[in-house]
Amino acid sequence: MFNLKLKTMKQFFLLLAVMFSFTGCQSQGKTIIEANQLPKEAQTLIKTHFSDLTIQTIFQEKDFMSKEYEVIFTDGTNIDFDKKGKWEQIEKKNGVPQGIILPSINTYIKTKHPEAFVVKIDKEKKGYDVELNNKIEIKFGSKGEFLRYDD
Repeated sequence: MFNLKLKTMKQFFLLLAVMFSFTGCQSQGKTIIEANQLPKEAQTLIKTHFSDLTIQTIFQEKDFMSKEYEVIFTDGTNIDFDKKGKWEQIEKKNGVPQGIILPSINTYIKTKHPEAFVVKIDKEKKGYDVELNNKIEIKFGSKGEFLRYDD
């Protein structure tokens, strides 16, 4: 019986070692890349709306199933892109360019908060989370319809 347990324990530790090595292959972590290595859609967004800024660092994060990008500019602006180059989050302390934001969201903010501007926007499956420079957070639906204020 003792030998059976020992053999089972050896198999258990072998299985753990295989699992850890497989996990290590799956997650390659972050690497620094050049702007021309970003997906075309991300390159176009940067050229169109952020051409006046200087890129500090671009990270590519690879996992077994996905790839994401993070672009950090010297002024602190930060953009996260998915594997296709679609933006997921934009943070810019002196205002996210209005051309990126849905017109209905821009209209709502101009109407309800005329002195405020967007400093952070997150695109999610069900809509958008928007943070204004006055710290107000607002949730919008996928078509830009107002849902609620967030805490």
